[in-house]
Amino acid sequence: MDWAWEAIVGLLFFILFYTYVGYPLLVYVLARLRDTFSTHSHHSPEPSQIDKKTDWPMVSILIPAFNEENVIRKKVENTLSVDYPKDRLQIVIVSDGSTDQTDAMLASYSEQEIEVVHMSKRQGKTAVLNRMIPVMQGEIVVLSDASGLIRQDALKQLVHHFKDPKVGGVCGTYVIDADDESLRSITEKFYWQYETFLKKYESLLHSSIGAHGAFYGFRRALFTPLSEKAINDDFILPMQIVGKGLRVIYEPQAMVEEHETTSLVGEFRRRTRINVGNFQQIYILLGLLNPARGIVAFEFFSHKVLRAFSPFVILALPIACFFASGPIIDLLLQLQLAFYLFGILGYLQEFVGLRIRYLYLPFYFLAGNVSAIIGFFKFIFRKQSLLWERV
Repeated sequence: MDWAWEAIVGLLFFILFYTYVGYPLLVYVLARLRDTFSTHSHHSPEPSQIDKKTDWPMVSILIPAFNEENVIRKKVENTLSVDYPKDRLQIVIVSDGSTDQTDAMLASYSEQEIEVVHMSKRQGKTAVLNRMIPVMQGEIVVLSDASGLIRQDALKQLVHHFKDPKVGGVCGTYVIDADDESLRSITEKFYWQYETFLKKYESLLHSSIGAHGAFYGFRRALFTPLSEKAINDDFILPMQIVGKGLRVIYEPQAMVEEHETTSLVGEFRRRTRINVGNFQQIYILLGLLNPARGIVAFEFFSHKVLRAFSPFVILALPIACFFASGPIIDLLLQLQLAFYLFGILGYLQEFVGLRIRYLYLPFYFLAGNVSAIIGFFKFIFRKQSLLWERV
């Protein structure tokens, strides 16, 4: 039966390799081939070309906020300063049951500058979106986090894509503003560089898979109310648009910057919540995995489904290696054990002041997969709160 275990090891290893390396390479090659043979360019125009456009659509920026006293004033000033015609821009901030000084700070702005909606009881971001998006003025709705600062030209970079009727949504680029050398900062930067690469070439191939909640926009007419229990709105909402036959574009020049200060414990809790949402969104959007969906099903399955279930493959691989035999299998098992050891050392070094960079990524990778397993069981047993908790 050794051959059977060897076959299982080979299959599990292939799944992991394809998920993290093979798919990014494949989507890159396919996107470049499509770009080479396509008669329509998908590259962003120069800023000077964008500025020549005069028929800017009405845009509504919606900013949900909960206890954001540390960032809300900076966010308002940043949003008011974006380069976009003021008579074509509506800025709405929803204070979702804030109990700190957020409401008092917002009260210092006039109604002509921003519109503030106060919710006496906290209901969560999904409830805010369902309530506010249908009554927004804009043809285009842009969602942005209170902690994300939009680059001055980012809104125009985002909105100009809607001139194409086949585009239903556009996601911006998430940039981490962190000048420290902590494990959290370095690994998070690497992760977002990896995700940005995928979004860029998925967009060139067909559509970006999901967006980032810090800054993305869509046609208001395409909005479908989200399930009250939805967690990852920035994935479900764009994918619902893709499900309607339109594209969601990634725009690298539409940048939003965020200063990350979350601790390792706080980051782990955040990622666990996101992983609960990852399993939830697969369930909600199951119809998009129909092979008849073509490229959409291919991207969704490769990017999100395999990634979500890869922790279980990682757990199964050393077990399969233990039951198999052969020098290659033994080497593979030893490499896995070494990787786990490096991950543990990567975590411990944060407490002794070391900064050995090659130890960061194994820890970050393993921590992400542990949070995914916890997220899976929280999803199954419905143990995740729908309200985001500040960490």
